[in-house]
Amino acid sequence: MATIRGALKEVYYGAVSAVHRRPLPMHGAPPMVTFTFDDFPRSAYLTAGATLRAFGARGTYYAAVGWMDEVGPATGDRCRTADLPALLRDGHELGTHTYSHVSCRALTTSRFAEEIARGREALHRLVGDAASDNFAFPFGAVSPAVKKEAGLQCRSCRSGLGGYNGPIVDLNLLRANKLYSESVPLPRIRDLIARAAQPGQWLIFYTHDVGEQPSPFGCTPQYFEDTVRCVVEAGIRVATVGEALAAIEGTSARRDAPP
Repeated sequence: MATIRGALKEVYYGAVSAVHRRPLPMHGAPPMVTFTFDDFPRSAYLTAGATLRAFGARGTYYAAVGWMDEVGPATGDRCRTADLPALLRDGHELGTHTYSHVSCRALTTSRFAEEIARGREALHRLVGDAASDNFAFPFGAVSPAVKKEAGLQCRSCRSGLGGYNGPIVDLNLLRANKLYSESVPLPRIRDLIARAAQPGQWLIFYTHDVGEQPSPFGCTPQYFEDTVRCVVEAGIRVATVGEALAAIEGTSARRDAPP
């Protein structure tokens, strides 16, 4: 049964990938890796953020404003409004994740579009222009109609669909890979990184809490540190979503510039 579900899921996401695309060619841009955090638990900033800074890197944090300053049943303390200025001063990116952290499967397409807009507006009220318009689908849930609507509002839309971005990036469905220490062995992560070390490849990771006893949706500090170290030792640039998009757009602009 699990095999059938997996096959059906693959077919469904294949169909979603094929429609309402917003292509951005990488044109041989240098390889990049991005670390993203969904919801986001406070430990993702305090622990993983410190690890990234120690390596001279930064991450992208997707926040659902309606979830802030609460305790999650699985992932612990969620981000605090008071932490946002420090997170931004540290150079991390603050993206949006709807307002209420609701799945698109629970709402009509128009209502979900309103959730995206409400989340973006609330984040901009908190931190002004420092808020990013890069978005992640809660629970990784996306449909063709929702993909189109999200793309109309956001600079990019990150999914939970695994794989690499490139050589043509779909801004409406960025692919991302789990960093879940309980279910994804570190050798598998190292293999993903090794295969990403070539021009025209952008590898995105996502996780939630980062602690010694993480939820099934998070990872341990050592697992996270080992992953970052692997990227750095491979000579791959660690970039936020916004930085990666700027680098790709810059490459395209230079390529298209008149001689």
